[in-house]
Amino acid sequence: MKKRGLLGPKEILEILLAGAVVILLVMLLYSIIDSRFNKNEKTAESYFNSFGKAVEFANSGGRGNFSMWQKESETKFYLIYFEKKTSFDLDNIKFSSVGANENHICICYYNDGKSSCDFCENLDYPVKIENRDFEQFAIEGGREIEIIKVSNENFYHFLIQ
Repeated sequence: MKKRGLLGPKEILEILLAGAVVILLVMLLYSIIDSRFNKNEKTAESYFNSFGKAVEFANSGGRGNFSMWQKESETKFYLIYFEKKTSFDLDNIKFSSVGANENHICICYYNDGKSSCDFCENLDYPVKIENRDFEQFAIEGGREIEIIKVSNENFYHFLIQ
């Protein structure tokens, strides 16, 4: 710098180059994060974690509550009980899941003609929904479910509110 405190051409060029490098790094970081972020996947994961907590609460003798409240959008979320199978057809939409498939339940979603069931678990007991026998079922988002595990019964009761 000159004695008067003004920036010379060399200092100005260094500041401009440092600013350009920072801007390029921010743009690169944004493109990496944005390309890997899938809103539907993150939403399904969040629902899955909430469902797991509700089942744990029911296992401890309480009544677990679970819901997938969602605003109107092109993505539809479902809680699907596969029972012992690997696929489930709902209104001409095929949902598939891999796993041990013993009391298998998943949070699935459907968007742009594609279905996804990546967040699944095998429950300790089979599920009866309402008063029906043990069978596959799907519950669309927007419904509240009460999960009950009576201590002397070897199954879960799912009651739709």
